[in-house]
Amino acid sequence: MIAGLAFFALVIGLFGSTEFGQERLGSIGQTPLLNPDIDVTRAILLSKGDNNSFNWRISQWYHLLGEFQLFPWFGYGLGVSIKISTNDLLPHNDYVRALVEGGVVGFVSFISFLLMQIGRLLQLWRNKAHHAPQRDFCLALLAIFMALPVAMITENIWTHTMLFFYLYMFMAIAGWDWETEEQPISKTRPPRILGRNPNGTSA
Repeated sequence: MIAGLAFFALVIGLFGSTEFGQERLGSIGQTPLLNPDIDVTRAILLSKGDNNSFNWRISQWYHLLGEFQLFPWFGYGLGVSIKISTNDLLPHNDYVRALVEGGVVGFVSFISFLLMQIGRLLQLWRNKAHHAPQRDFCLALLAIFMALPVAMITENIWTHTMLFFYLYMFMAIAGWDWETEEQPISKTRPPRILGRNPNGTSA
């Protein structure tokens, strides 16, 4: 845990030492996240001219959540959120997208789907021996699945087809029985063909 926090501080320090990093960190200070003097309404107004991606996201989410209230239970349908947004872009938040496109039913199904995958990996991790390679493999996949819900707060992670293609392939491999040994092929005599031997007797 200490090593993880130290590594995170190092990454932030290196990022903040660059001109681009200083600009990005400074823009976060002009958002409701770090500035208590800026409320949601002001952030929406600022998003029209300050080129702050966080305020732009707040404005988009606020609009989409307002549209969600018109069709709260089943939403507008899959892939429609891009049509009802103010800028013809995806919501940059998979939870808002699930809520707008699938309503409460779709949102609960989406969260349940994510939780079932994490639960499956935890089950595989607990059922393996302490030093088994499969246990470490499940732990690595679990770290990825724990990071995805966090990234989904501000990005369209669910649209990354290639990521999930490989991720679910690895998850299928994690469910295999790695401890089953391949049975050696027994060396048996080939079957004899019924017929007559050269001496005239039956085989």
